[in-house]
Amino acid sequence: MTGWTPIDQFTASDSSITGELGLLECETLGQYSFTGEFGSSTESASQVIDVSDEALGIDAGVREFHFTGMIQSRRAGGGLDIGTIVITLRDAANNQTASYELADNTINNGIFDWEHLSLSEIIPASTRSIEIVMIGTRNSGSSIDCFFDNLELRIQPPQCSSADLNRDGQLNFFDVSRFLSAYNSNDPEAEFTGNCQLDFFDVSAFLSAYNAGCI
Repeated sequence: MTGWTPIDQFTASDSSITGELGLLECETLGQYSFTGEFGSSTESASQVIDVSDEALGIDAGVREFHFTGMIQSRRAGGGLDIGTIVITLRDAANNQTASYELADNTINNGIFDWEHLSLSEIIPASTRSIEIVMIGTRNSGSSIDCFFDNLELRIQPPQCSSADLNRDGQLNFFDVSRFLSAYNSNDPEAEFTGNCQLDFFDVSAFLSAYNAGCI
């Protein structure tokens, strides 16, 4: 749990118990996934990321955070264990500047699959840290049976379009060049269709986004 501060018995357990249902074709799990255990009915772990190095861009309104991750909540019989992720932005005095909550909203009885979550938002001026909190809540049974994996947070300039690969707020030759370079080197940046492989459909999707112009 390096980098995380766990509350109660929140821990990392062998990912083999989560299964791979819901994973993309090219997606894999590491050896461990995050989960609660046999402590309180609600357990959590948090991590605070210092973003003060991006202060100039943040205060000018030209930085966004992009978060991706996976949650597996579980419903079995009458029991439901729910995983949520809370993202809280704070200024240098620890005052909240924004907060967001993500949850697994497709929880079918007896189907233990991974839900992919993502969120991109402009970072409010004066923000200097971002806290990520994983929360597992048990509603029945003795253990918290929800899981978290593949969490990632990036700070970056916003795009005017998915084809704005260099994030300069406009579509031009440099974006086309970057796409072609990524495509020819088998870089995932050129993967536009979500099927985990590079082919004609990615070229077509990029060109469609490019021709649609900036939003």
